[in-house]
Amino acid sequence: MLVVMRHNASDDDISRVEQTIKNMGYGARPIPGGQRTAVGLIGNDGRVDTARLEGLPGVLECITVTQPYKQVSREWKDEDTIITLDNGTVIGGNEVVLMAGPCAVESEEQILTAARQMRAVGATVLRGGAPSERLIAVNSSSVSQHAYPCCAAGGGCCMSKDSCCDE
Repeated sequence: MLVVMRHNASDDDISRVEQTIKNMGYGARPIPGGQRTAVGLIGNDGRVDTARLEGLPGVLECITVTQPYKQVSREWKDEDTIITLDNGTVIGGNEVVLMAGPCAVESEEQILTAARQMRAVGATVLRGGAPSERLIAVNSSSVSQHAYPCCAAGGGCCMSKDSCCDE
């Protein structure tokens, strides 16, 4: 990110911007120019509160110079990201991967039934989410306090948003 200063910004204004950036946990690098100075914000993780900088004296505007999610974009890396799962399924290659499963795993029977049905239609990855706190509170008799272990019948690969397992 670049913080562009007004043409009449004082040295104190520029120093204040630098200090604010450092207080936010980032690096600051002044870039003096012929008409005005810009301050480069180093280490932007996409969560910078531009309002905090734009309100400072001497600041003209804040300009985002990198795209969000740059580490998964072509800006960061030209090559495809290829992930090979334990069962041999390749994600990111030329093949379409069929991955499916319930949003919340509520019982062993449910996940095993889903695994068998998905295996029958060619799915190679079973995904399942842990029950939410809301669901546990409403129906605690049928859902344990911990998500049921996810397992795929027939040696498939299983993923959840909280953990990964191959059982």
